[in-house]
Amino acid sequence: LFRTIRSGRANTSMPVFTMLSDAEVRAVIAFVKSLSPKWRKPENYAAPVKLPEPPAWLAKEAEVRAAALRGKATFALVCATCHGEHADGKGPAVAGLKDSWGDPAAPPDLRLPAYRNGRTSGDIVRVLTLGIEGTPMASFGEALTEAQRWELAAFLGTLSLPATVRR
Repeated sequence: LFRTIRSGRANTSMPVFTMLSDAEVRAVIAFVKSLSPKWRKPENYAAPVKLPEPPAWLAKEAEVRAAALRGKATFALVCATCHGEHADGKGPAVAGLKDSWGDPAAPPDLRLPAYRNGRTSGDIVRVLTLGIEGTPMASFGEALTEAQRWELAAFLGTLSLPATVRR
């Protein structure tokens, strides 16, 4: 919630609130949580998940390029079924993807400049590690190694829409 309030959500109407102090953001979070009975039950609170630390190679361009190539191979094996061979969200499994409510849930075009859950390498690794609840985006925290998740993030960082599609 803190990250969402502070950074907004791309491709939604959730704006960025950088003008709020950390204390004000925490107050907003407390208020939002008060609106849901879920947050009144201690069993609904979970310990924070420790996400993997960024590898040192992220600071070295040549190593990022090499990691992105490995990530591209992993993408083809693991992600293309849903996200499509070109990461355009048009994989062969799209027609059968549903959210928790049974509604169609097409994967996003990963070539877009912003993702709802953030576009940094750390954001991508978080999504790969935890999945996105309520969507077909499953957790790959156990199916992929930490190195593979960072390599996928490096690969996704190389993607952009073709010039003929950009506006």
